[in-house]
Amino acid sequence: EIELQKQENEKQMHKDKLVLAEKELQAQKEKVEKLAKTDLEKTEKMKEVELAKIKQKKEAESERIEKMKIVELEKLRKIEQSEKEKRAVDLEKARMKKETDIELAQKELQEVSVKMEATVKIAESTRIGEENIEKLKAEVAIRKTEVFLESIKQRTSTTKMLLEAAKDEKDKKAKM
Repeated sequence: EIELQKQENEKQMHKDKLVLAEKELQAQKEKVEKLAKTDLEKTEKMKEVELAKIKQKKEAESERIEKMKIVELEKLRKIEQSEKEKRAVDLEKARMKKETDIELAQKELQEVSVKMEATVKIAESTRIGEENIEKLKAEVAIRKTEVFLESIKQRTSTTKMLLEAAKDEKDKKAKM
């Protein structure tokens, strides 16, 4: 009986130790879970902080890029404006030159015409002969035609230059 009692006591002791070990194991398990939960929360917070930092950096970079775009667009606009003004000045100069060339050609035509007519009148008045008068008239007509053709050439070249400038302007606008 003593032996049985002893064995019973030992069994009880083992059971108590087992219960105690289980309680300790449970406490350790809870402690580990609590630490894991705390670590997880810290990691989540750090992740949120890092994401916020990354978001701020992206926003700052986007703002910087937008500002650079605005500056570059303003520079481009100023360059285009400058080019437009320069082309306008060039076109005005070409137009004035064309007008001057036309006026000069008309004056020259008038002068030649007056001289030739004077020569014809002199020839008629001195009675050089019908043949010479016809030759002089033909020369007058030829010279008038030559001067007229020269003025047309000048107008054509000036007009061609103006058309090319306008075409260049149109092409530049089309590229934009």
